[in-house]
Amino acid sequence: MATRFPTRPSSPAANAAMISANAGKFSADAAVGIELPILRAFPSDLLSVDQPIPENGAYGGGVNDSIPTKYSAIGYINYKNYGRTPAFPIDFSGGWEVTAQLPDNPDYTKCVGINHAVVYRPASEDPETNYSVGFHCTIELTDQEIIEISNGTSWLWFYGCLKFRDFMNTEQESRFCWRWANRNHDGSPFYFFASDGNPPPAYLRAPKDNI
Repeated sequence: MATRFPTRPSSPAANAAMISANAGKFSADAAVGIELPILRAFPSDLLSVDQPIPENGAYGGGVNDSIPTKYSAIGYINYKNYGRTPAFPIDFSGGWEVTAQLPDNPDYTKCVGINHAVVYRPASEDPETNYSVGFHCTIELTDQEIIEISNGTSWLWFYGCLKFRDFMNTEQESRFCWRWANRNHDGSPFYFFASDGNPPPAYLRAPKDNI
């Protein structure tokens, strides 16, 4: 039988030391957090195309501002760094879905690498520059999905995750989720992507144990 020893209550001095240590760590983490890059994506245009776009090579299409057609494409994702220090991008993953409500976790269907020499500098240093990721994906819809979008019973969602390293060489993620919808109050058909629709948290923030 194992011997049990009575535990001694922590002394006030020990408790004070622990509180002080925790406060010091919080202050240090906050100081680092203030310096981290803050990457935000701008909603992209939705292109209407006649057929699936090629994996490589040129393609043509018109900017759509109405109900999506059978074939659509998203070419580039544009970012700006609102933080104080540079970001060093690694890759971008994206996916899309037609549904009334997204599932709890995103399903990224395509990932593209980013040249390791690319640096996203802070907007304070370079306010006119946006940084573009060439994604070039085809969105193919069924007739039923187009009807559901037209009726407002489902939405076209596009979501993405940019992985990057910060100035401490720690891997971070910047996630977004856009919904394609008509926001004109007069009823005229003018659709565009915007960051609304109340998606699940995993589409906007990376789990803490993943970064």
